[in-house]
Amino acid sequence: MMPYEHLTLCDRKVIKKMLLENKSIREIARYTGRHPSTISREIKRNRDSLWYHPAHAHEKYTDRRKIAKVRKLESNLELKEHVLDLLKEGHSPDAISGRLKLTHKKFPDMQISHESIYTWIYSKATLGDDLYKHLARGVKKRHRRLNKRRSRIQIPDRISIHSRPKSIESRCRLGHWEGDTIIGKGHQGCLATLVERKTLFLAAGLMANKKPVTCNRAILEAYGNIPNKVIKTITFDNGSEFCKHADLQEALECKVFFADPYSAWQIRRYFPKKLSFVELTQNDVDEVVNKLNNIPRKSLGYKTPYEVFHGLRVALQT
Repeated sequence: MMPYEHLTLCDRKVIKKMLLENKSIREIARYTGRHPSTISREIKRNRDSLWYHPAHAHEKYTDRRKIAKVRKLESNLELKEHVLDLLKEGHSPDAISGRLKLTHKKFPDMQISHESIYTWIYSKATLGDDLYKHLARGVKKRHRRLNKRRSRIQIPDRISIHSRPKSIESRCRLGHWEGDTIIGKGHQGCLATLVERKTLFLAAGLMANKKPVTCNRAILEAYGNIPNKVIKTITFDNGSEFCKHADLQEALECKVFFADPYSAWQIRRYFPKKLSFVELTQNDVDEVVNKLNNIPRKSLGYKTPYEVFHGLRVALQT
């Protein structure tokens, strides 16, 4: 039996062309690689008294799909409440979908695609619901995320990322970190962020200013009880706050490399540019760090950074 696949707009145009050539249902099915019953249903469903219109048929199909995606969440109260709770905790639709497939393997009714969640959120927005504000960007439409390059001063004894062992790129070994800083409103207060490359485990420390000594102290405090054996390398961007990287290398017994800036957008979501860091406490930072470390990531097979970093198993629903 042929596997069922939804017809594309291109398929529908082929159907119209072959109908005009008086081809049979079976001939069209063979040419498009679809089951004859699929072609038959498509024509009966979308043909008016005279013609089959591909564009109109595809538009109707798209509308039906959107309704079906919304209906699954609206009709399953348990699934709907679960998705809502996770959205409010900061989980993305992709993280929610992937995690459900991992933890609810035996319960298809508790699984849903990320596109269905997005469609549901945006359909609610048209009715005046502000559920979309729980998305990372907090906007009604998706936008491509762009990285902005910043000018940097020269770092003494700087070792380029190009000198970093190639094995680090594979992300197969624990202990290689990437560091960056994010700045508060009015350039008052900063956060030092550190992400472990393999597990995406996050550590962050509050800085009163961008002085190198302050930055080093914040990084050491952020690592807390994390042993030096899992801090083998750190790759920073080229900010002046990392000028005293040699002191960090000595204290952490690691190697430091420098690369182009990268986006710290995940933690920036919780500490937006309009937020002043003056009254921010380390406890506030720790709370966000804990939340981010417990959000499933696609690159980790929808396990959380905390689970992977500490070698924990995922609890499956039975």
